[in-house]
Amino acid sequence: MIGPLVDKNGRRFSAIVYCALEILINTLEQYKCLAGVIAARVISGISHNLLYTVFESWVVTEHRKRKFPETKLEVIMGDSVVIASVSAIGAGIIAHFLAIHFGPVGPFKGGVVSTSIALVMIWFVWEENYGAENTDAYSIKDIMGEFKSLINVY
Repeated sequence: MIGPLVDKNGRRFSAIVYCALEILINTLEQYKCLAGVIAARVISGISHNLLYTVFESWVVTEHRKRKFPETKLEVIMGDSVVIASVSAIGAGIIAHFLAIHFGPVGPFKGGVVSTSIALVMIWFVWEENYGAENTDAYSIKDIMGEFKSLINVY
């Protein structure tokens, strides 16, 4: 359901929303408040849907818009998996040092900083792109209506 919303509202905009949500999540996780942690987990469900939708579709659309060879797209996608794995290892090492120096909230502080940097880069470097114009995008009202009918079934 999130894909058509991303296509309709723009992938750059959706990536900025993702970053803002991640900053909020990492900020909420720093405080000893159960309601904040629960809210962070709920918001995390939304942000992870964006994470797995927005970035790859933005790359594919930009690649094709600039008329690069399709074979290069395969290389980019393959390399992105390797880079993501190496980045995850590096992030774990950095999180460990942040936890040593700032305590258990250190990795979340690092998350706020690194996501803020990503947000600024996306804001100033990315061009906006959208999905196909004939996509039947769901509105928030449609999604909530489906959610309500799903709850009524159970």
